[in-house]
Amino acid sequence: MKRRKELYEQLYPETKHGGDRRSESFKLRRSQFENFAENTAVKTGLSPRTIREDVQIAAKLTPEAKEVIRNTSVADSKRELLHLARLEPNQQRAVAQVLAGGEADGVKEALRKLELDAVRARLTESPPPTPTGEYDVIVVDPPWPYGTEYDAEGRRAASPY
Repeated sequence: MKRRKELYEQLYPETKHGGDRRSESFKLRRSQFENFAENTAVKTGLSPRTIREDVQIAAKLTPEAKEVIRNTSVADSKRELLHLARLEPNQQRAVAQVLAGGEADGVKEALRKLELDAVRARLTESPPPTPTGEYDVIVVDPPWPYGTEYDAEGRRAASPY
């Protein structure tokens, strides 16, 4: 589908996403041009949405991710492939490794595992600081009336107002 779309856009550059749609010549010939997905749907019997999704998977899934997930259950699931293709390339690589290792059954589960691993790594790298008894700022929100001053022992002091 991806290669067919490339050829179609070479033959009909006006239909390419972001192509010339403002010129008068295009407006006059608009009825001649169908979009790629609609044209291919008519010829293949598939829906335009299916065509668009197939092209998106082929175009956005990195070759490395394709190779890693080739023999996994994800390779047979269009839904999972589409979800994987919508990730950034570095995320695709990491998620594909988790899926190939059998550590997760799907893309969402693999993403959750990677996030959890990242949190665990941060916690083990630098332990939380221990309190020393000294603080830069102490924020309190007592229910004291506005304009009332209190001394160090908490007794009401004379108001300067």
